Amino acid sequence: MKQHQSFVGFSSWKISDQTFSNGDLIEFVGVRYNDDGHYFPELNSFYCPTTGLYYVTVNFGHFSVSNKELYLGVTQNSLTVLHSSHPDAYINVFSNSRLLRCQQHDTLMVRGTGDGHVDGNSFPYTTFSVMLIHDEGEFLFC
Repeated sequence: MKQHQSFVGFSSWKISDQTFSNGDLIEFVGVRYNDDGHYFPELNSFYCPTTGLYYVTVNFGHFSVSNKELYLGVTQNSLTVLHSSHPDAYINVFSNSRLLRCQQHDTLMVRGTGDGHVDGNSFPYTTFSVMLIHDEGEFLFC
């Protein structure tokens, strides 16, 4: 029998600045919502509990280093599925969102796809959030 949960998703933010290189995992350890428990801040990863359509959004506070463009991407099972880049500027905040069809047990995380720096402090300039929009499978309870 298919069981439903009222909300599947999370919202997290960076609590400290991070300079990164291509392939580095971006750390989101501040957690605002995670009622279903499928975001693991110690791994910076969201595990999809069911097959379905997910809304993924990332917001980045960017402080330019070495006059480089900022490149970040949301990965789904190690494949970049949402790419974000921003031209050099002193400080900018930008965002990117996408609907993703995910399978049960897929993993979503944010990685650097180039060199850069993102801001993190008590004001959440840099955030990563995922929400299930349409459930198409059997829900995985942990």
